[in-house]
Amino acid sequence: MDDGHCGLPAEELIPLTQQLLKVPTELVETVLSLELQKDAELQKDAVIADDLEGRRCVFLAGLYRAEREIAEKLKVLDIGKPPRPSIDNGIDPPRPKARNTRPSIPLTTRTTRCCGGTGSTPG
Repeated sequence: MDDGHCGLPAEELIPLTQQLLKVPTELVETVLSLELQKDAELQKDAVIADDLEGRRCVFLAGLYRAEREIAEKLKVLDIGKPPRPSIDNGIDPPRPKARNTRPSIPLTTRTTRCCGGTGSTPG
């Protein structure tokens, strides 16, 4: 289960819970069974059981649904059809106009002298 899954195999979850809570294993198994049964009847789940690689695993419901949704999105990406419209690469997007629309002012002897120039106009 080291493949990034957010659930635990039941054969690991039950003894870990028993040790953590210091209660009999039978009690953990009964509570887990009732929780899974209640969830199926009321459609109000806190945990979900699923089989992965031939092992029964228990997930927190929110994490399970998130993992399933991510897996579905990865499948769509793998097929190569993104959920948004494709971009037409044959059309150039409009370019913004130049921001500086002021005409250039020719340098004069007076402007170059005051700015530390040589006094001659370029030309």
